[in-house]
Amino acid sequence: MNFLWKSKSSSSKSPVAKNYKQNGASGFFPEDEIVNFEQPKKPSGGQYSVKEFPRIVEQQFGESLGNRTRLLRELVNNETLELGPPDMVHVTLFDNFYKEEIGEYFYITGVDMSSESMPLAFLKLLKFDQSESQQSNESQVSTYCCVNIFKQLDIRIRYESEKNYQVSAVDCRTGTGIVQVNDEIWEETFVSCCLRSVITNIDPVRKLPGLVEYPLAVSHGGASSCLRFMRTLCKFLPRFLECGWDSSRSVHPTVLHNYLTETILTFLSVAPGLADQTIEILEELEQTDPENKLYYSTVIIAVMEQSGERDLDMISRMNKLIEPLLSQLDAATPRDSDALLVVNCLSEILNLQAKFLIGKRDLELATSVAKTSCELSSDSFESWFYLSRCYILQGDYERALITINCMPHLPEFNKMKRALCYDPSLVGYYKRPLGNSVARCDLNSVEMNNLSATLKISKEEKLREIIFGRIAMPNESERGKISEIWHQACLNFGPVYGPHSHNLINFASPTEVKSVADLRLLARSTMAKQLSWFRERVYELLMEITTKTGWNGLLQLRSKLFVMEKEYDGETMIKTGAKDTIPTGLKRKRLCERWLDQLFLDLYEDLRISTSSEGRGDVMYNGLEWELLGLILLRTWQWQDAVTCLTTSIMARFDIVSCRKLLELYMRHTDNVTISFDPDTILELVTQKISYESRFYDNFQILNLQVLYRLSEDLGNEIVRNRVKTLPFAERGIISLVESMLDWVKEMGIQDNTR
Repeated sequence: MNFLWKSKSSSSKSPVAKNYKQNGASGFFPEDEIVNFEQPKKPSGGQYSVKEFPRIVEQQFGESLGNRTRLLRELVNNETLELGPPDMVHVTLFDNFYKEEIGEYFYITGVDMSSESMPLAFLKLLKFDQSESQQSNESQVSTYCCVNIFKQLDIRIRYESEKNYQVSAVDCRTGTGIVQVNDEIWEETFVSCCLRSVITNIDPVRKLPGLVEYPLAVSHGGASSCLRFMRTLCKFLPRFLECGWDSSRSVHPTVLHNYLTETILTFLSVAPGLADQTIEILEELEQTDPENKLYYSTVIIAVMEQSGERDLDMISRMNKLIEPLLSQLDAATPRDSDALLVVNCLSEILNLQAKFLIGKRDLELATSVAKTSCELSSDSFESWFYLSRCYILQGDYERALITINCMPHLPEFNKMKRALCYDPSLVGYYKRPLGNSVARCDLNSVEMNNLSATLKISKEEKLREIIFGRIAMPNESERGKISEIWHQACLNFGPVYGPHSHNLINFASPTEVKSVADLRLLARSTMAKQLSWFRERVYELLMEITTKTGWNGLLQLRSKLFVMEKEYDGETMIKTGAKDTIPTGLKRKRLCERWLDQLFLDLYEDLRISTSSEGRGDVMYNGLEWELLGLILLRTWQWQDAVTCLTTSIMARFDIVSCRKLLELYMRHTDNVTISFDPDTILELVTQKISYESRFYDNFQILNLQVLYRLSEDLGNEIVRNRVKTLPFAERGIISLVESMLDWVKEMGIQDNTR
């Protein structure tokens, strides 16, 4: 995949690279040949052509560039830029009949933006492919846009020909191009693109319909590319505050709770063989940049904790850091900025230590560590979470509930992410198929004729099949194709994205939604009832207590410890003498936080539904009902019944949400999940999920790579590879794609770097 992540070594070719033309579908790395593209040579059938990209047709020429400028200005002025929108490619075509310009565009992540060379090569290929469908391409202009989140610039590359192109940086605040692009800006843009690529890929809420996601640094022979990627990100760790963080998961950004560190750790989850080299990079930075040594040291511990391969080294590092930092903190003056840095890092280290000790069941020491962390940083959710877990595992449920009530309440939504999710210019071009219950093509006859000519699709019925609103989503290479999924589920549901992606209510046909007989399932599955990340974590703690005490036991504890807000308001309205004193019974209790009170109610509703569903194996539910019931059973830890419901939903028609939930359950490493999966079932699920997501241009698929890693650990890479070929729905497109992903797993796995 040298087009995106150019490696100095290009002599070796993987088996997939050698055979992909023969297979009729490119593998995991469709961009391998683009950097060596020569215009006089017509692309072969196996090369990644322009047909592989979606096309959003503008209603007014140039409106997408204007909307992007407006959106960036609003985001910056409202301090909600965060990671910014995905990269955008705008292409100018010419209607020879009406003699007018036509604008098309699409969104993309994962392109190497460390210099102008890669995006220019990409635009050059776009121009050549599109010119095949036009009599003249002299006036064709392509523009690549990518946000630099550090300097809040939109890098724009306007390409007409190899000798005629322009690179500029548009100030997001003003919309004017005033900055000369230098090496520093390119490096910042590269890091910005890396963060967007990884964070977007693991978060369905951030995805846009038709978003093209290239596999960031994931390529055959890609170790050097990956190390360059990792070295650059580690170098930027002192600037983590500029990278943004998810405010729905942490009150403040910390050295671990920010998008930069999250990107490093997430990438290592699909390249675990790079963990040792990443640690070496960070150790070098400790020596060369001693002023920021504490940042690097803290991230080293996080890398060791995630890899699970260097526990002794991790413990030694923790002990060497904690005591000196505590002494340094004791000697610090009030409001010392350095003291805040120490608290930031020390609290994170203590949380990792508490997590490790809980895993080793050294609960007494873990409790002491978690208490210290809470005292240091009272607004750290992680500190209170681990302290609550310590009490639960020790059977001290009263203290556990009191600790939960003391947790800092985190917002339901990340306002930065929400600003992107609901901007009309980012989603208004798409129309959901809703089970093919609505006419979804919003293009007029002229626009249809132009698309037909450029895509070379003469049959209107076939063309309409790939149009969703104003976006056409062709996929002619059939990379990752499973016919049944592409021709049924993909066309019925389309991309499952955005804030509604937690279930299929907003993607299924209205008929299927209306046929849900149990209205409680719908009531508990609306957008308003979805648990935020914070509430979901606390809900799990309450569920863990419930499994030990029962629901009635939890109610008794709640009644003993807390007074509800309504109860408190009602009691205090009763006058008790002239002094209006608070009743003695209320004095002995704590006021239950409103959000915790609501979680008790949510848990009750879920338990009521899950209990009433027992023994209903013969009930005739539709696919959506099985999914909604399965999601509730997952929340209430009825694992076997939940798996049965979600599997039944997939059997009714492929359900990408149920599939994702089952794979996430398979990947959970916790004592509370008391169910084992058949590896063949997991392999079948992940293969179908790979196919669904590849249909809509996701070529990164981090979760699927994680699943393939674990399957390879359990069964062996070659066994997984052979079993894919024997799946009942196996076709050359999906076989080629999964094999190339398994090549990456084999290359970047820990076993290959330790033998």
